[in-house]
Amino acid sequence: MSRAELRGYGVSLVLFVIVTIAATYGLQLVEAAYAIGGGAIQWHHFGPLIGAAVTSLIVPATSRPEPPQPVGRRQWVAHTILGVAAAAVFALLVWIGFGLLHVTAPDLGRAGAGTVVIAMLGGLLGAAAQEVGWRGFLQPTLESRMPRIGASVIVGLVWSLWYVNAFTDIVTGILLFATYVPLSILLGHLGNGSIFQRVLTTAIVHWLITLPVTFLGGIAGSVVQFAVALASIAATTMFMVMFVIATKRRRAKTAANSTDAQASSAAAASDVAAEDSEGTAVDGAPDVSGPESEEQQ
Repeated sequence: MSRAELRGYGVSLVLFVIVTIAATYGLQLVEAAYAIGGGAIQWHHFGPLIGAAVTSLIVPATSRPEPPQPVGRRQWVAHTILGVAAAAVFALLVWIGFGLLHVTAPDLGRAGAGTVVIAMLGGLLGAAAQEVGWRGFLQPTLESRMPRIGASVIVGLVWSLWYVNAFTDIVTGILLFATYVPLSILLGHLGNGSIFQRVLTTAIVHWLITLPVTFLGGIAGSVVQFAVALASIAATTMFMVMFVIATKRRRAKTAANSTDAQASSAAAASDVAAEDSEGTAVDGAPDVSGPESEEQQ
């Protein structure tokens, strides 16, 4: 990486974080003052999207790392399906945790079906806006200089800090880190391919993960956050073990195919050499037809 590219890399990261934080707090002030959307849409979730957009406009594309390349449709669909399965496991774990901790679910009947639908759509919009910044911009930028696991952990730390504010107590703050760092590792490995492919997959999974938390226990309280943190750690551990096993099998299969290909190539080369040797022996044999012809005459 050249000095100009390294400078662009650093500027992109710093600018993204600064703009994201500023936009998030600015949108929170607007929400508190005007209550736009009636609380169904949390506009401060658009902070990461604004951070990514502003950084992309200010830092030239030639100074930023190359965007990730797309993967095949089959792999992308498989990762998305796996993400939906992970969200289902997470929801089950959250439901069990809330039951064991006697968390009271919100009264959705009083809210009304229309409010629930609007809240779900608002959650999807907010998840997509966040993922444009977290997994669509920050993660690929970090991956240009480090392994995916390291990039996922750093994104998780930034994501956790983004949720923590001056009014968060220490216990809740620790639980937020215990929640979002594992989820970031999970989403960072589920999102693969181009920026569009990554954002689409992780936005869907992110949205599905928020649903059980919102509709089964609300979004506040250390007890709720404790159950969510445990579910996050358990679900991420389970699926990361699956990722590791699948990766090892894929590498072993690739190595076996490579060995077979080398063996086949060596056998083919040996056959060609043998044919060439036989041809040379025939071409170099002495001509005995001449004397026999003379004796017959």
